[in-house]
Amino acid sequence: MLWSGNWSAAVFKDSPVKESIRTAPLPQGSETANVIHGIGNAMAAEGKNKAAAAAFLAFVSGEAANIIQAEEGAANPAYEGTATAYVEALPEFDLQKFIDNAADARPYPVSKNTGAWLSLESDYFPRILNGELEVEAGLGELAEKMNQALADEQ
Repeated sequence: MLWSGNWSAAVFKDSPVKESIRTAPLPQGSETANVIHGIGNAMAAEGKNKAAAAAFLAFVSGEAANIIQAEEGAANPAYEGTATAYVEALPEFDLQKFIDNAADARPYPVSKNTGAWLSLESDYFPRILNGELEVEAGLGELAEKMNQALADEQ
């Protein structure tokens, strides 16, 4: 099992084991929720080529670029009405799950030092999923360490 997201579809489409790859719904607790965020682009306020950067941003935020992104399976597109191209790009991966989950999305959590607590997931999740840590105990430790990292920001 690999805990990943929609961005992996484009990587897995050329995998020699792609016939064995499947998507699964997220585990659910008392509330159905997930975090999504799209491909983001920005320009520097003090950039030297603001007109070119603005033109590029206008293009990548438009329908044509979102269809290109969708057809490549890069990620579910943000432009309204282009999701079908994403789902149809890699039908073997059942990408509709990602489109459907958008209705339950919450903002991506950030703090002053997001990396300090977010990196803990990369340590704990594999150990929990492979049985090295019992689920409840592992999640308890993870929460304790994340809360400490957040407290250290104060």
